[in-house]
Parts: sequence; structure tokens; C-alpha cells
Amino acid sequence: MKEYLLLVFEFFKIKGLKGALWNCGIPVIITYLIFEKSNFCIYKDNAPSFHSNLITMLCVLIGFTISTLTILLTVNNPNIELAKTSLTDKILYSKPVTVFESIIIGLAYIILIQCLLLIANLIYPIFVSIITVKGKAFFAVNISIMIHIILILLRNILDFYFIVTRKK
Repeated sequence: MKEYLLLVFEFFKIKGLKGALWNCGIPVIITYLIFEKSNFCIYKDNAPSFHSNLITMLCVLIGFTISTLTILLTVNNPNIELAKTSLTDKILYSKPVTVFESIIIGLAYIILIQCLLLIANLIYPIFVSIITVKGKAFFAVNISIMIHIILILLRNILDFYFIVTRKK
């Protein structure tokens, strides 16, 4: 369990306050809007399909993220080798973090959050009816975490793109 918390700590330490506010603030605002402003009758009618689609999308994202991490770890590209030695301005454990390490930490964090969210989505319908107010609250939090995951994944894909297409 400590390893998971260590990964979360490393991720937010590398992203800094501005990154944390961007990656967490927008999803929290959207969660509030979904929960407070959406029509409960419409949600109640569509809740089962929302839940099913969310699990499907999460599984696809997990596969995509693991594939991206695998490609990044196994590809033999001079630009990736350069990223392994290019330092960022972030310090972790009294050591500067490389661009490569920053992306690896981000992808590992996303995989962790995706897997935990998948487990929660598989279990919560057993304890909470998805067509209740509690179910709607859980759905809003789900969407918030999914947006959080997508924002971070987009950032990591952009970083990966810029590493691979770096011009000499």
C-alpha cells in the first residue's frame, strides 16, 4: 500500500501546485456541475448505460495507457535516449528528474488510478443503486476522475510526441 502512496506523492511532487490545480480543479468543477445541475430524471433513465459505458471506456484507456508505457520502455530511439538524460527543473529525493522519468511516473500514476477506479466501478453497484442520489454522486465523482485521467494522459502523450519527433 505504501508503494501506491509513494507513486501518488511522486506524481504530485513532479507536477507541482499549478499542475495539481489544473489536473484536479477542472474535474472537481465538472463534478459539481454534473451533480448539482444535471436532471435527475434523465440520469435515472440512463444510469445503467452510463455505468456500462464508463467501465468500457475505462478498460480501453487502461489498455491504451499500458501500451503507451510499454512502447516508451521498449523502443530504441535516440530521442528517447536523450530524454533519459535531459533534466527537468523538478527535484525528487534530492535528485533532478529527467523528462523520461517524468513521463514514466505520469503513466504509472494513471495506470494506478485507472485500475483503482475500475475496481471501484465493479464493486460499487453491489452496495449502492446507481439510480439513487448516492449513485448519481458516485457517477459524478467517476466522471471527475476520468477527466483527471484524460487530462494527464493527454499531457503525457504530448510529452511523448515531442520526445519522439524532436528535430536535431
